[in-house]
Amino acid sequence: VLEIASRRTGSVDTGEKRSYYEELGIGEYWRFDETGEFHGAMLGGDLLVEGEYVPVEIEELPDGELQGYSPALNIYLRWEDGALVFHDPATGEPIASLESELQGRFVAESRAREEEAARLAAQARAETAEVRAEEEEAARLAAEARMAELEEELRRLRGE
Repeated sequence: VLEIASRRTGSVDTGEKRSYYEELGIGEYWRFDETGEFHGAMLGGDLLVEGEYVPVEIEELPDGELQGYSPALNIYLRWEDGALVFHDPATGEPIASLESELQGRFVAESRAREEEAARLAAQARAETAEVRAEEEEAARLAAEARMAELEEELRRLRGE
């Protein structure tokens, strides 16, 4: 069982519910409190051992995150900057959530839009350079033609 703290149920989560779940034989009872205000701790857990709850060791990681291990789920539950995040003990990596997957999709779509915009800009630059090259070639040919006319007129004036 995992309880998420609220002002209305905070004291019930750590008192009545804990005892009730213990009586029911619930193997693990976890509590998450974003601020620690309602449960008295930001992350807490109990394991049922011989019919009684024994607190789970919650370790503080170097970056200030709190972590406890769930044998039933084979995951670490972590309090990370006010959020509950599940981590794979084999890799230490966060387990994907709907929120993380949506964020990843948003980032990927943004990156794809940026790449498309860059591709279109490069294409436009290439097309502009091509048009400029064509204009310069036309100007060169016109200048050569005019030069040929002037040379012909100069020869005519010289009587050649």
